[in-house]
Amino acid sequence: MEIIELDMISEVMVSRETNKRFEERYEEKRGEERVHRIESLRASNIQVNNGPERHADAAQSGDYSARILMHGLPAGDGFAASSALICFYPDGDVRLVKPLYDETTRQIRIFYPLSQFESQVEILKSHVEVICTFLGSSVTPDENAAFLHGNRALPEKLH
Repeated sequence: MEIIELDMISEVMVSRETNKRFEERYEEKRGEERVHRIESLRASNIQVNNGPERHADAAQSGDYSARILMHGLPAGDGFAASSALICFYPDGDVRLVKPLYDETTRQIRIFYPLSQFESQVEILKSHVEVICTFLGSSVTPDENAAFLHGNRALPEKLH
């Protein structure tokens, strides 16, 4: 099994064509099975809730201590993600699982410990453009990763 290097991630986010080449490279090694998935969302509407809440659709978010819900457009050609849900639970909670991408709802779901809430909100406050990216593997789902990152920081005067 090959290890994916981090500098490959920025290359993969450039376009769907690059994403497709990335996937084909691993499909050749695994036959017809799709091994890796990359999704990226450029947020245009962001909602931050920092209090516990219970939803009727427990599969979507369940009880959480805080959450960030983002809607937007795919971050590049060929990406399909249209929303991201980031739930924050108390540190050590069993609901802190690896991130996932739901193809039906086209939603990236990330689960962070509550101790990371402030740092994630700071990313939202200090950047003009916020992107959420998911890197997944059907072969080793326990190695899925997702993260929130800013692209183009706000000028210091506007903070």
